[in-house]
Amino acid sequence: MAWVGASSPWGFEIRGEGLVCSVDARGVRVTRGRRGAESLALVALLLAPALVLLALGKERAPYLALPALLLLAPLALRFGAMRRWHGAEHKVVEALLLVEEGVEPEEAWRRAKALSPACGTVAVGISLPIALALLAIYPPLAPLAVPLGLFLH
Repeated sequence: MAWVGASSPWGFEIRGEGLVCSVDARGVRVTRGRRGAESLALVALLLAPALVLLALGKERAPYLALPALLLLAPLALRFGAMRRWHGAEHKVVEALLLVEEGVEPEEAWRRAKALSPACGTVAVGISLPIALALLAIYPPLAPLAVPLGLFLH
């Protein structure tokens, strides 16, 4: 089963085929979810900034920087909490994948790592230098950095 996760400073959520596992300081909740919704939502989330920049045009896009920084500042203040939840999310997904391969749950949890090569943050890390290169070569192509980073990931 394919598992997709997303973290925040307040917890994380993992979605698989018809299952949603939400974890925060109050506990763990497992519910039924819609099939396929996780992939579409994640792609929309990743493409949204690029689409907004394209819609604004290169003349107005710089004016988005200050509001974006003001919106992201509270998250930056809670970066340590987000990093811990993100690591926990990775460990849970890695353990789930090992259990699907037939490893006993306790052993899967012991072997699971908090760092994952399949993490979307790696794709974003790949996208940043691509975006800088595209900005230097031909700025209108810069929004293609995220899809290209996902493809190369």
